Amino acid sequence: MTATRAPAVGVEETQTIEPIEPAESPEDLEAAAPRKRSWWRRALSWVTTGAVLVLLTLGIVLALIPAMNGGTALTVLSGSMQPTLKPGDVVVVFPVDGFEDIELGDVVTFMPNPDDPTLVTHRAK
Repeated sequence: MTATRAPAVGVEETQTIEPIEPAESPEDLEAAAPRKRSWWRRALSWVTTGAVLVLLTLGIVLALIPAMNGGTALTVLSGSMQPTLKPGDVVVVFPVDGFEDIELGDVVTFMPNPDDPTLVTHRAK
């Protein structure tokens, strides 16, 4: 935009005036500024990351380590072994060579019917 002022006596003068940019609104300034995360959000992020890592580690321990040693991790489904084993407990079972290795009172897992893949975990009597 060009504006002309009245010239001083004997002097002719032209001045260029640049348009003024409108001031940014507070919302625009907030959106443009990098957001700072509060300390509790950072702490929550660390706790969540830690919980995920613990669960992954637990999964690896329950699946890989028994498998590497010839065992299998199983979950107890019924309350027939309470108070020793409760429903939801995880047991790791290993194969034995024969019945000679099993003593009275040992907790064993067996297949009661050869045609049924259902496993039963109980105390040897």
